[in-house]
Amino acid sequence: MWKEFISELECELSFNQPASIESINSAEIELNVQFPQTLKELLLESNGVLDEFECDALWPLERIIEENKSIRIEEQITFNNFLLFSDAGNGDLFAFSIKEGNDNNEEIYVWNHEDESREIVSTSLKDFISGWFEGTIGI
Repeated sequence: MWKEFISELECELSFNQPASIESINSAEIELNVQFPQTLKELLLESNGVLDEFECDALWPLERIIEENKSIRIEEQITFNNFLLFSDAGNGDLFAFSIKEGNDNNEEIYVWNHEDESREIVSTSLKDFISGWFEGTIGI
């Protein structure tokens, strides 16, 4: 479903090999967060998505773990209620809002690295992907 949907977008994106359910479960334990179901489904089809320059457009599982662990240590503000999964290429980060016990929450926020503000940019992963990569979501 996700590969098909992304392939129909008006941009050049490519796919990685899928992540395993075991690696996703392990990441959830390591980060102490329940991933949104749609993100799990995407990772099971493609462990991240690459842009035309073969850079991470949507992060693979390993980078999701690394970036989330890093920002929770480095930043003065808390990111415990967010799961980072992509970046804008300018320092701004995209994240799911995490609500305990709810893996169906799909609200996606952008964190502005300059003023540390957070703003909702989409209510679903599907709308975020199409909006961001087709240019209808701006930051």
